[in-house]
Amino acid sequence: MDPGDLVSGKYRLVRRLGMGGMAEVWAATNVLMQRDFAVKFILPALADNAEAVDRFFQEAQAAGRVRHPSIVDVVDVGHGPDGQPFLVMELLAGESLESRLTREGTLGDLVTSVILSQIARALDLAHRAGVVHRDLSSANVFLTTDAQGSEPLPKILDFGVSKILTPGLEARVKTGNGAVLGSPAYMSPEQARGAENVDARTDVWTLGVLMYECLTGRPPFRASNYNALMLAIVAAPHQPVLQKAPR
Repeated sequence: MDPGDLVSGKYRLVRRLGMGGMAEVWAATNVLMQRDFAVKFILPALADNAEAVDRFFQEAQAAGRVRHPSIVDVVDVGHGPDGQPFLVMELLAGESLESRLTREGTLGDLVTSVILSQIARALDLAHRAGVVHRDLSSANVFLTTDAQGSEPLPKILDFGVSKILTPGLEARVKTGNGAVLGSPAYMSPEQARGAENVDARTDVWTLGVLMYECLTGRPPFRASNYNALMLAIVAAPHQPVLQKAPR
């Protein structure tokens, strides 16, 4: 893909915003509406992977079930001319919580409370709609401003590994039994163990990890390698916030 390409007959690509392990995101203009959006494409190497495509479109399904100011709005889905799946989302201005913490180190108590309280309300709505995010992290929280441009407004991104709970059925994610999904430092103990019965409480755990990171500048668990990190999350005590960052 290149700037100027027209996708689905209406989205003119402007510039690439970023690329991850599963997808790349472009700023684009809807030429029919003359409105800017973010278009997320699954990477070509994964376009023929049924499991990856299923997870990709699950993001649209999950976001579509929950409408909240602090959850990024997905407005369209489709396939490009080469069959490459894409999602169309609102285009946000600002930076990720990860970027802000990298720049500032920590956030103040009030700012942390404002940001985390809004994320908590969005997660509560998602959980009541039967959606568990399971991959909340500072990289998946985008900081923008409200319509008046005065108050910080966090947006939860990337429901690609979310778990959609259907009443009366056992919900499973099509990644193989016991697959470990999520950003390692933010995983709950049950995720670290690869448990299948992960529910809304895993997001509550991660919300606590985010708060700890905002107040101290680091997540509560760190280790030299992945396996050691998983063991620490499952078995090791963390240093209390007031010891790490006295008030």
